[in-house]
Amino acid sequence: MSLSEAPTVHPTAVVTDSSLGVWTEVAHDVTLHASSLGDYSYVMQHAQIVGTQIGKFCSLASFVRLNLGNHPLEHPTSHHMTYRAKQYGFGDTDDLEFFA
Repeated sequence: MSLSEAPTVHPTAVVTDSSLGVWTEVAHDVTLHASSLGDYSYVMQHAQIVGTQIGKFCSLASFVRLNLGNHPLEHPTSHHMTYRAKQYGFGDTDDLEFFA
């Protein structure tokens, strides 16, 4: 594919509800949903990007996956151990309310 000021999107890529900056490239079999790709950035093949703002001059590798996680942002860390205490040996039960 030849790049141009207009975004270059491979025909097999699926781009929905997203914005693409100038001189951007979206390679084959990429899914880009509810996201933005800044000027001069590119995403290589088989990437899955959902709900993500990507800045200018960024290079995203093949098979990268960026999406909204379901992590408790009010905890001091988003690590699983804060809601999977039993699994990590920090308590007798996991946080069932979190999983509801």
